[in-house]
Amino acid sequence: MRLQVEALLNYRMLAPADILLAIEAAPTAEQRLIEDRLTVNVAEPLQTVPGDDGVGRRTWVHAEGDFRAEYRGLLAVERQAVPIDGLSVTPRRALPAHVIPYLWPSRFCQSDRFTSFVAREFGPLEGGALVSAMAAWIAEHIDYRSGASNQMTSAVDTFVAREGVCRDFAHVMAAFSRAAGIPRAWSLPMPGSWTLRTSTPSSTYGWTDAGIWWMQADLRPPKA
Repeated sequence: MRLQVEALLNYRMLAPADILLAIEAAPTAEQRLIEDRLTVNVAEPLQTVPGDDGVGRRTWVHAEGDFRAEYRGLLAVERQAVPIDGLSVTPRRALPAHVIPYLWPSRFCQSDRFTSFVAREFGPLEGGALVSAMAAWIAEHIDYRSGASNQMTSAVDTFVAREGVCRDFAHVMAAFSRAAGIPRAWSLPMPGSWTLRTSTPSSTYGWTDAGIWWMQADLRPPKA
C-alpha cells in the first residue's frame, strides 16, 4: 500500500529560536520511503540528527520572524497484522539498554499511579493476552471525544475523565503496560493520506508499541 503524507507548519517567531522538527516519515522494515522532501524558509543550513532509538530523523533549524516548514513524503507500507494474544513478554532482565527507559513513569504516562489498579483489574493475565485485555478495557471505558483534552493532559487525567482522543488513549495504554512491567513506547504516525496544518499547538494522533517484540497497538475506536 502506498501512502502520501504532507505536513505544513506556519509560525511567527516572537524571538529567534532553534526548532527541532519531527515531521518527517521514518523508513522501517515495514515502511519503505520512496521519496520525500522537507522545505524550510531559513537561510542557515539544516542540521539533521537521528530520531529516538535511531528511527527516522529530526531536523534542527534556526528561525526568525515568519517561519514555514513543508514536508511531503511517499511511502510503501507492507505491514501484516499479527495476533498478539499468545505472545510472551521479554523478561526484564533480558531487555536491551535502549528499551529500559520505557519501563519508567513519565510526565504523561504516570505508570506508578496505576500499579494497584492494573494488578487488581487484569489479575493473572500475562504477555499478549494482558496487552489485549488492556486495550479492550480502554475501548470499553474511555470515550473518544474530540476536544476533550489538550497538550497538557496526562494518563491520570484521561483515566479520571473517561474521555479523550487517540493520544490520550495511547498515554493510558503506556501507563497500564509499564505498571505491569511491559515496556511501552508511543508513536506519532501519519496514518493514511493525512495532512497536518497548524499554526498553534494541536492534538496529535498517537499509538503505542509494546515490549512484546515491539508489537503495535492502534487504540483508535473502530469506524462506524
